[in-house]
Amino acid sequence: MKKLLLPSSLLFVFLMSFFAAKAQNSIVAQNSSSPVLCNGFAYFSDSTMLETSIAWYGGGVVLQQGGYGLGGLCPGTYTVTYSINGTSFTETFVIGDASSDPCFGFEGVLTTTNATDDVTCDGGIVASVVGGTAPYTYLWSNGVTTTSQSTLCIGVYSVTISDANGCSNTQTVYLSSNVNTGDTLIVIENPNFEDSVIVDDLGEEWLADCVLDYFAVDSVYIGGIAYSTGDSLIYLTWYLVDENGTVLVNYVVEYPTGDTLNGVYSASLMIYCPQRASEVEFLQLSDKIYVGMEASVLENEEFDFTVVNPFTEELIVYLESTNEIELELVDLQGNVVAHKISNAQNEVRIETISLSAGTYLLRSTIGSEFSVRKVIKN
Repeated sequence: MKKLLLPSSLLFVFLMSFFAAKAQNSIVAQNSSSPVLCNGFAYFSDSTMLETSIAWYGGGVVLQQGGYGLGGLCPGTYTVTYSINGTSFTETFVIGDASSDPCFGFEGVLTTTNATDDVTCDGGIVASVVGGTAPYTYLWSNGVTTTSQSTLCIGVYSVTISDANGCSNTQTVYLSSNVNTGDTLIVIENPNFEDSVIVDDLGEEWLADCVLDYFAVDSVYIGGIAYSTGDSLIYLTWYLVDENGTVLVNYVVEYPTGDTLNGVYSASLMIYCPQRASEVEFLQLSDKIYVGMEASVLENEEFDFTVVNPFTEELIVYLESTNEIELELVDLQGNVVAHKISNAQNEVRIETISLSAGTYLLRSTIGSEFSVRKVIKN
């Protein structure tokens, strides 16, 4: 997976000094994936400006009035204007294409040779590279640093490949045996965040579980997120449920994020059981999550509302329509700390007097439309 940029540990100092001087580099720009595609996006790394004062421009034309983020951008130069405490600012940012990224297209490929059977350790794995810049280095999960391995038993192996530019890519594979060629694979995918731009793929992690009945799993979702910025890890809590909605099991799984931008990410989990000699079952789970350690991104802003931000003893939301809206206030560990459903009201208030000061995510849903926004309690 591509390396990304870590959120600054100086965020607090940055926010405190923002009012004294114009913010530098407050726009985060994500390149488009191709020179001919318009799937770049940009957003503010803070939300101290008045949202309704924000105007996004491209080619001298207003692309969007209001909103902390803007997607669907082609490669090119753009400007954005906004106001803070009555003072107007203008910033310029560039959307490039991924071909200018030295890590673009860099990926490892693993080719396996199965073991003869479940007890003979004569399997092998060869790692090759697509893209990147030589020389390459290899670090396997078992400590080996060569391009290939032999005399391997069945099991899960991963390798992190790095190139001369410091780009890295991790690949994981399950090495099977020749007696397991008829293994069954069950694929379950949660369609969450279907219409959102995917920032990156957190990759696929493997977990052994020989107790779970794989065929009883009807759906899956990620219900918790925790961060470890010191070692660039994100911890996702996967929930597996049956057709009645009963949680069968949950797993806390760590994913190497590198340096994380804010936005929607995809992630996968492979459940397997190496002890089932002739009928090994694999359960492949996929879901998407919103990662927002300091984001002000609106992924799917298809309805209009205004949030009083920052807030203190209560969070106030003003709606343009009187449709039923569901509001969830979520802390940065993924815990829902406040929840409210309101109908036929243009103003919704959520009591927050008991919450600690800090950053939260406000999830807002009307029908099938949703948005996620960063809010701050003082």
